[in-house]
Amino acid sequence: MAIEPQQVEAEIYTEEVKSEPENSDLAAQKRRNWRTVFPAPHVLLTAAIFGTLVGIGRIALAYVFNFALTSTVNMGPFGSVYSGKFNVYTHWDSGWFVNIALHGYYTAQATAFYPGYPLLVKLVFSLIGAKFGIYAVAVIVDWLIFIASLVAIYYATFLIFPGKGGAYVTLAYAFAPASVFSVSAYSEPLTVLLCVVAAIFFFKGRPYVGAAFASFASTTGSVGVVFGASVALAYLIRERKWLRAIRIGAISELGFLSYSGYLWLKFKNPFEELSAQKYWLRHVVFPFAGLFSNIKSIVLGRIHFAPLPLPATNKNMVTTWLIDDGTALVVIFLLLCFMILALRSKSLLGVPLEWVIFAFVATVMVNSTDITTFSTFSSTEALARLLGQIFSLYPIGYAVLKRLWIVAGPIVASLVAMCMLGQALVVLDFWFT
Repeated sequence: MAIEPQQVEAEIYTEEVKSEPENSDLAAQKRRNWRTVFPAPHVLLTAAIFGTLVGIGRIALAYVFNFALTSTVNMGPFGSVYSGKFNVYTHWDSGWFVNIALHGYYTAQATAFYPGYPLLVKLVFSLIGAKFGIYAVAVIVDWLIFIASLVAIYYATFLIFPGKGGAYVTLAYAFAPASVFSVSAYSEPLTVLLCVVAAIFFFKGRPYVGAAFASFASTTGSVGVVFGASVALAYLIRERKWLRAIRIGAISELGFLSYSGYLWLKFKNPFEELSAQKYWLRHVVFPFAGLFSNIKSIVLGRIHFAPLPLPATNKNMVTTWLIDDGTALVVIFLLLCFMILALRSKSLLGVPLEWVIFAFVATVMVNSTDITTFSTFSSTEALARLLGQIFSLYPIGYAVLKRLWIVAGPIVASLVAMCMLGQALVVLDFWFT
């Protein structure tokens, strides 16, 4: 059973709304309602300090890897798309985001990248571009959003797991296997930030404000689109109010609908971003088909490859895709454990219903595409990166590992190891995206 906003511990709030007289002035009542959205000052300050320190540490880690590896090891086949002070934080898709910010959707292939992050980069660049280059702006914007997302995740987790839960979950998000993209010129941290802020407002009983933030999240990528649909479904299940659930869902998807309208006008196809996947040879498959195929190939020792249309070695590809597969296996294990524990306890272990639906639906969606350019080994490209955007996986994992503490150590160690390996591969310019 999801925790309602009224059930959160009293110490989170500076005052209890229920203690106010029933005949209070309406304006004063609204002020009190807004005040309950935010925690006591010391909690917000703790989240801000902790999130900032962790964020700076994760950003510095990327630079340390760059300094240590590039000084002793030859670079791989994929160079940074930009040469400058921030080149360690700009790889591959960063070029797409920046070019969209500069030139708009100049080709149908670019539509695969949603407009939220490029628009924000363009806005900031128009304000400070005279002092910074466009790539520097893209990286700085990403860093600030990443730190803000850490603060938001700390607070959101504290709402349901007061105590050390916020710190553990924040660290897990900051050092996830594909967290290298959270400190690069990518849209990942913007998706997480907007989804988390929306989730906080939904949790606090302000669904329309939450839906507004979810609408912005739906302009940042497919995971943001799934979040809007998930919260509408959760509201319908909990409240049984069809019309209101439809309104919340429509508002939550307004950003995505606007983008689809733009694509319809420009490319005569409202779902051009899906058609654009053909340029990467990506297509929809049965959920978890690629992952199952890879596990079967590894078990049977049949990992053979056809040549990629890229100047890369098969060895590099194996390593990076094993990180994707390993991340997916950890996520699936945690979700299955959560399902079993939830059924046994007849509760959602303190995790809100919206978060649970989002985690399950988004995980299935992310695991439903692959690139089949190989004979016996499927490219599950971007699994780790997309799974890292599903913020509710982190508190769900925390809820599970609190109860299955005997496996917490190996799981955490494997995730951190994949984070370090992924960061190293990016610095060496191996294909990991």
